[in-house]
Amino acid sequence: MRINLMFVISYFAIDTRSIKGEIGHRYVGLYGSIIRALEAKSKVYWYSIRDSTLRVIRDFIVSKRSFGLFRAGLRAVSETLNAGRRLAVIIAYPYAIPKSPRVLEYFALIFLLKLFSLAKRVCFWVDDFDPPVEAMYNFSEGKPSALHVVYYRLRDLLTLKLAPFIVAVSESYRQYVSRIYRVREERIFVVPNGCLVEYVGQLPLGTVFWFSVEGQGC
Repeated sequence: MRINLMFVISYFAIDTRSIKGEIGHRYVGLYGSIIRALEAKSKVYWYSIRDSTLRVIRDFIVSKRSFGLFRAGLRAVSETLNAGRRLAVIIAYPYAIPKSPRVLEYFALIFLLKLFSLAKRVCFWVDDFDPPVEAMYNFSEGKPSALHVVYYRLRDLLTLKLAPFIVAVSESYRQYVSRIYRVREERIFVVPNGCLVEYVGQLPLGTVFWFSVEGQGC
């Protein structure tokens, strides 16, 4: 099946030269590998939050335009459906969320993707590899405020409940997410940091990326 790809991430990083900090390794190692494996057959939409820019990659040529997040998602969905394809979306959580007040664009995009996922034309994954509440407790000098914790928990809950599938970095975190947010474990897939999917050749990547989960709701 021909599919297009969309990534919603903090910044554009497709190769090792683009890495800025630790999260860049996740972008290049996982997302970059998927793009390199499928680029010849797929149109890739890469939206970066930092510069509000949608990059479209086709036949190894990159074009870019400045868009709001929701408008970029709407363009990716409409162009993909008009081409008779399906759209697979990966959302790098929480780095795909703009700062206030643009956070409403993010939730508008989530609802848009959810709507089309019910018609099985779009499937999206939330790659929850750096949970904000747990990061605050681990790296803040003082105890996080109750208001911040409630805000991030509500944001997590809405995102994870709406997403058809969730990606976790470890089996222990998979179980933790399932317990805290009451999400069925079969909706959560483990992809550890450092995975380079071009070295996994047992099944065609298109099969792994779409058909293996199609029977579970996408």
